[in-house]
Amino acid sequence: MYIIGVKTGYITCKYLLGGNLMSKSRCFVDIMASNAGVTGTCHVLPIKLPNKEECKIAIDCGMFQGNVNGKNDDEDIIDKLNRNLIFDPSTLDALLISHNHIDHTGRIPLLCKKGFRGKIYLSEDTKTLLPYALNDSCSVLNNLAEMRNTKALYNESDVSQALSQTESLHFKRKTKINDYTTVTLFQNGHLIGAALILVQIKYPGENQINLLFTGDWNNKNVFLDVQKLPEWVLDLPLTVIIESTYGTSNSSDVHECLADNVARCIRSGGTVVIPAFALGRFQEILYLIKEMQRQKYLSSGISIWGDGKLGISYTKLMLEGRVLVKPSMMDFLPDNFNFVDKPTRNKLLVDTSSKIIVTTSGSGSYGPAIAYIPEYAKRKNAQIHFTSLFTPEGSLAYKLKNTKKGEAVDIGGRKIILQADTFYTGEISAHAKGDELIEFLKKFKNLQYVLVNHGEPDVKEKFSDRILKEIDVKEVGILNRDYVFRIGAYGLEKTINTKYK
Repeated sequence: MYIIGVKTGYITCKYLLGGNLMSKSRCFVDIMASNAGVTGTCHVLPIKLPNKEECKIAIDCGMFQGNVNGKNDDEDIIDKLNRNLIFDPSTLDALLISHNHIDHTGRIPLLCKKGFRGKIYLSEDTKTLLPYALNDSCSVLNNLAEMRNTKALYNESDVSQALSQTESLHFKRKTKINDYTTVTLFQNGHLIGAALILVQIKYPGENQINLLFTGDWNNKNVFLDVQKLPEWVLDLPLTVIIESTYGTSNSSDVHECLADNVARCIRSGGTVVIPAFALGRFQEILYLIKEMQRQKYLSSGISIWGDGKLGISYTKLMLEGRVLVKPSMMDFLPDNFNFVDKPTRNKLLVDTSSKIIVTTSGSGSYGPAIAYIPEYAKRKNAQIHFTSLFTPEGSLAYKLKNTKKGEAVDIGGRKIILQADTFYTGEISAHAKGDELIEFLKKFKNLQYVLVNHGEPDVKEKFSDRILKEIDVKEVGILNRDYVFRIGAYGLEKTINTKYK
């Protein structure tokens, strides 16, 4: 058994034979992940307490979507992963939620359906937003189940049960899970309500264990004044579990790129379709279009449309002041903007006038996007502008990215000759890039360990390499379904996960 430490490589495998080194630690925390890629996020923390009891906490319980293992997985594999939780929900003491995206929340009703009855802790704004996401997810799942003649993952009563177990927490305020464990949320710029999660376990006579989960992290947001972490957190001996979605990318001014592309298409009398995630991206794109009008990139007379039930609901919540938005951003809708209903959508699908349509979903595979994209993909005077470089294999965004103009592409069983221009600008993403993640880690004054998660396998590996080279840290590990990390008296240990497959 061995560990390759900082500056020389990753933690490799610590095989536990004979006396089982892990069992000798009186108090410890295990860290498990249910996902290998960027969807299906769920971490489980079995915590051995001083009174010899075990406390089990989960952080997020998200839906697997599209690519889950670094390759294109078929629907049966994804469905199986979604149905099979990596632990017995009835043994779970608490669930902590980082933010309201379906790849972090989508299986919460399933958790409750299978017996979880503990509290679900989340920020105040996430509690306001969550019912919309879970009810929408339930509707989609039931429609899919009907099409496939299968049983839905959960139903409306499971959603209601889950929502009844939620308890909102104020940012920066410690909450006791038990006599030895506290949780504190801190504001995260990823989107409204998003949180960094600090879990602290205090062992009498031993060092306290401090775990900081970044969730999907960003240090800025156009709708929020993002607060910095307080000094007392930066001073802690800390293990950081950090995302790496864009860990190998770095920032550039793509807002200007988006503006140039959109303006060029509109000047030629064309139509721009912008697929966008319902919460965060949808609203930010509307704001960017308004800025384009203000700076005269676009005429205020151009028709702007927003489509997608969930995107519209979230936008109205922000405009009504029901979630935190800084006062200067309350008026973010462009001139000549309208929400789309179903009759209007049907008209827009045959309309030939110049316009901009912002529609869910971001990957193009769900929501109204699956109606707009096939129609406008075959038009020469049209542009489909994706606002993410990450395109899960099997998604419509992925298909179009790998199709040249003039080539045929299968969209929902229809053979379409691609005539529209397609663009992918990833830096609009609400995920921090590699440089920003590194600067975030450098702020911690007593960083012990870093565990890298929420990224494609090659990205996690490359980003881990960079952490080893640039950050003063004892050890770096890569989280996935195959390994368990333990923090205890012996430091950081790693073993093959033989229980949760």
